[in-house]
Amino acid sequence: MTAHYPPLAPEHIDLSDTEFWGWPMADREAAFAMLRSLDHPPFYAEPEFIFETGPGYYALVRHADVVEASRNPDVFSSGRGATSIADLPVEFNEYFGSMINMDDPRHARLRRIVSRAFTPRMVQRFAADVAGIAAVIVDDLLATGPCDFVEHVAARLPLTVICQLMGIPDDSYAMVLRNTNVILSGMDPDLISEDMDEAVSQILGAAAELCWSWPVTRPPGTRCPTRWSC
Repeated sequence: MTAHYPPLAPEHIDLSDTEFWGWPMADREAAFAMLRSLDHPPFYAEPEFIFETGPGYYALVRHADVVEASRNPDVFSSGRGATSIADLPVEFNEYFGSMINMDDPRHARLRRIVSRAFTPRMVQRFAADVAGIAAVIVDDLLATGPCDFVEHVAARLPLTVICQLMGIPDDSYAMVLRNTNVILSGMDPDLISEDMDEAVSQILGAAAELCWSWPVTRPPGTRCPTRWSC
């Protein structure tokens, strides 16, 4: 069954509406082409989130606008939650944030540190390990037969690689996947409660379990990789 939408006009497009992201790809591409043709970035109301709804946001849909914003962190800050439309509380963003939620100079300093571990030469050192993990997954897939591709392949491969790089034992993989899914759920009702208070408790609980599990795998004397004590 093919969905039919009215002829596209700016008022028909709401990037905050989850139904928009269910439109056929061709319709979404046409919508973004229309938005790029406007004289100014479109403005939308913020979707409901676990924190107080803000005044709204401008959607930058032109490449040049995105590049310009990326070069001006004083105006377009990532430090208050670059992966979230809503501005996150400082404590929440610090606890759950990553390098993508930082501005320079802090972002540049950490990026320089991390980049040393991902040079072509360093990546080549563990390329064989990644190939071995992939081979095991494919062998298991052949033995299992038809199955959920996301669970058995798409999620399993990066999860295994990341856990091995961090020294996390095999029996903790399910816990890591479960809790990271909750934290990164994006309010998906399949992963997290639709009740905002319960959702906050689930997210904080997932983070706490990951943090408390860290001492099992981290070298003695090192600290939990968050600003909060564990």
